Amino acid sequence: MTLTHPNSPHALVIGSGFGGLAAAVRLGARGYRVTVVEKLDAPGGRAYVHRQDGFTFDAGPTVITAPFLLEQLWQLCGRSLSDDVDMRPVTPFYRIRFHDGQVFDYSGNADAMRDEVRKFSPDDVEGYERFVRVSESIFRVGFERLAHVPFGSWTDMAKIVPEMVRLQSYRTVYGLVSKHVANDRLRQVIRNLLAAQIAALAADEDLRDPKTRLQEILQGRGQSLPVYEVEKVTGLPHTQDFSVTCRIDSLGLVVRGQGPSRRAAEQSAAEQALREHLRDER
Repeated sequence: MTLTHPNSPHALVIGSGFGGLAAAVRLGARGYRVTVVEKLDAPGGRAYVHRQDGFTFDAGPTVITAPFLLEQLWQLCGRSLSDDVDMRPVTPFYRIRFHDGQVFDYSGNADAMRDEVRKFSPDDVEGYERFVRVSESIFRVGFERLAHVPFGSWTDMAKIVPEMVRLQSYRTVYGLVSKHVANDRLRQVIRNLLAAQIAALAADEDLRDPKTRLQEILQGRGQSLPVYEVEKVTGLPHTQDFSVTCRIDSLGLVVRGQGPSRRAAEQSAAEQALREHLRDER
């Protein structure tokens, strides 16, 4: 699919999931000629629809919790989301059923959620409300202020460390929930629902670069972390080519990568290690 704008730069978007389609729309709205390529027979990515033996399986999303992000894309094209998409509220978002028949209905209604918490543990209503307030603070920083900000260097990340420490973002989801909620079933409900949403992002390899994936695999195995070293740099200052080695001592492994920057070369080397030697763990 190509959106044509005469005499404009050409952008290639690989993958037609939500991220790829959103990037294509934004580029097209800025005047680029856009080509989207997709290896499957239809767009969707994580929201792909599978059909087999007369049955249809919707891969997701189960619930869209931020429809305003979709509305922004339509507005960029001079349209309204409602012109093309019929968005309908779902209540509850999820129903969690325990083995003894006890049920928790997870919804977007604050009063209904307090009632559900009270049904399980009246003593945890106040703690749940504290947890919600903390979550809102983390959301305001992590999503509203930082979601669109590139972190090109460690100094960019260092600027936000004090605030993230103040918000205790170093805690696991379960650890944060447990600090405020005592009832074990409520902890499971809140932790599992939040973790599922986070994992859906973390598990998407498009959102995790090769260096991150490689480090996670090695940490999971209890092996030494990779060491990256610049082997050589060639070319003029504005057209440099970096050659980098990636060494994993516990595996006796050395691979090489190249790129127009040190970071790009390190990512290339990490991808090489994943592809050739750690494929079964990806």
